[in-house]
Amino acid sequence: MKQSAPERSKWPAGDGEMARRIREFDWSRTPLGPVSGWPQSLKTAVDLTLANGFGMIVLWGPDLIQIYNDGYRQVMDAQHPRGLGQATRECWPEVWHINEPIYERVWAGETVTFEDALYPLVRHGTLEDVWFTLTYSPLRNETGAVSGVLVTLFETTDRIRAEAARLRAQSRQAFMLRLSDALRPLRAPGDVQVTACRLVAERMGAERAYYADVDHARGRFVVTRDHVPPGGSARLANILWRAFPSRWRRSHAADRWSATTSKTIRTSPKLSVRPTGR
Repeated sequence: MKQSAPERSKWPAGDGEMARRIREFDWSRTPLGPVSGWPQSLKTAVDLTLANGFGMIVLWGPDLIQIYNDGYRQVMDAQHPRGLGQATRECWPEVWHINEPIYERVWAGETVTFEDALYPLVRHGTLEDVWFTLTYSPLRNETGAVSGVLVTLFETTDRIRAEAARLRAQSRQAFMLRLSDALRPLRAPGDVQVTACRLVAERMGAERAYYADVDHARGRFVVTRDHVPPGGSARLANILWRAFPSRWRRSHAADRWSATTSKTIRTSPKLSVRPTGR
């Protein structure tokens, strides 16, 4: 027996992508059932969401089934369009531990708002830190009972990252000025090296800092000065540079190299450390 095609609704009105997708979606495959059986309160919430310029998503029923607008489509990223009609816990498992207690508050009738809230979301296949200003509001049915959650948001990631970059630049500039002021009156190269190591270690919160000459011929750093915590022992050494992560290395053209570490370097087959004495 040939199965009949799923019901196609003329609702919701609109020419946007999400209005079209909602019309064409087979809602009978979800806990919400066919659109013809939806309560007017749910349809009204969806109409409001589609007409809004900000990102909005309706989460309806015990499973919090997702219905979102064009603005929220950008948030969905790779989850779009399969996130339409999906339970939000299945769509966003990486933030369920954040959202679950919030949803519980909204189910109790509370509106919850956050400014510049951090959410770890999977984007382009990678877990990224993303910031939003958003509000979670209760959606009520015809009896006045809470039947869903309305989330309205706008992303603030670019602003947060720009502000963080500005503060890092200011901090770095302040440190360079402090370093310059501390080194200017010094004359002995050893005093310059020890002072630089100390200030770098303090800035990075590191246990030790090293100043080394680069021995190109033997592929080693020859540590000539270091900064150690009070009571610590100096560790002047020859260290194979391949023992360090590549991000710690300078180009082979460099004649000086410095590094910080929160751990004591120990002799091992993978790390060649040969004390030179002081």
